[in-house]
Amino acid sequence: MKVAEQMKTDVKTIASDAVLADAIVVMLDADVSALPVLNWEQRPIGVVTQRDILVASLERDEHDGGLRGPDLIAVSDAMSAWPPWVDPEASVSDAAKMMSYLDLKRVFVMDQGKVVGVFSQTDVVDTLSTTTYARRA
Repeated sequence: MKVAEQMKTDVKTIASDAVLADAIVVMLDADVSALPVLNWEQRPIGVVTQRDILVASLERDEHDGGLRGPDLIAVSDAMSAWPPWVDPEASVSDAAKMMSYLDLKRVFVMDQGKVVGVFSQTDVVDTLSTTTYARRA
């Protein structure tokens, strides 16, 4: 089975020049825990996760030592490097192995330089349970 058959295609993204408050709103509205960060050419340059937001929000301001709010922190300052990704034609098994080996909760699916989907641990479990159930029936 191919990743393209199981991935979610409604991938929400965030611009690198947005602030974390914007990312929080998108994440809450879409019920997701990570967003690909796109540059001005709409190319992925990083990913911002819930953890990235929490860590950045707890960092102290260099000048006065206080906490900076998420409306003052650029997504580009909090994001992680663009993570490993998979091709839509990759097998579910290969994607799951990569996720397990690299301890990833999700992988983004790329086609011709564009983010076309996301494949998560939940998708792996759904695939396994559907396939196992179908074999028993």
